[in-house]
Amino acid sequence: MSATASSSTLAPDLAVQHASRQALLESAVVFCIVLPLLLANQISSAAPAVSFGFTGIYAWLRRRELGAIIAQRWLLLLAPAYALASVIWSDYPGLTAKHAGELLVTVLGGMLLAAGPRPARVLIGVWAAFAVFLAASWALGHNVGVGMWAWRRIT
Repeated sequence: MSATASSSTLAPDLAVQHASRQALLESAVVFCIVLPLLLANQISSAAPAVSFGFTGIYAWLRRRELGAIIAQRWLLLLAPAYALASVIWSDYPGLTAKHAGELLVTVLGGMLLAAGPRPARVLIGVWAAFAVFLAASWALGHNVGVGMWAWRRIT
C-alpha cells in the first residue's frame, strides 16, 4: 500500500517538473532568439544567423503544432511569397532570394511566437533578453541622455 501511495504522489511531481522544464526551455530559446538581435551592432552579421538558428530550434520544439499554426495564419505568408516570387524579375536574384528567405524565416518565427500556448513563457524570454541587454548597456556606459540631444546619441 505504501508503494502505491508513493508512486501516485511521484507522478504529479514528475509532471510538474517536466512542465517547469518545458517552460524554462521555451523561455530560454526565446531569449536566444531575441538577444542577438539586440546586440546586432556588436556582433554584426552573426546576429541574424544566431537568431535564425534558434528560430529553427524553436520550430523544431513546436513541430507537432507547426502545421496547425501555419494553416490558421497562412495569410501572413503572402508577403514572403511575393518576395520569393520577385526573384523572377529581380536584377539581383541571388540577393533577392536571400532577403526573401530572411523575411520568410522572420514571419514564420513571429507566427510561432505569437501562437504559443502560454504567452507568458515567450514574454519571460523577451523580458530576460532586454534585461540582460539593459544591464550590459548600463555596465558598459552606453546610455542615452534625456532631452533634445538624446536622439543624436542613438545614431
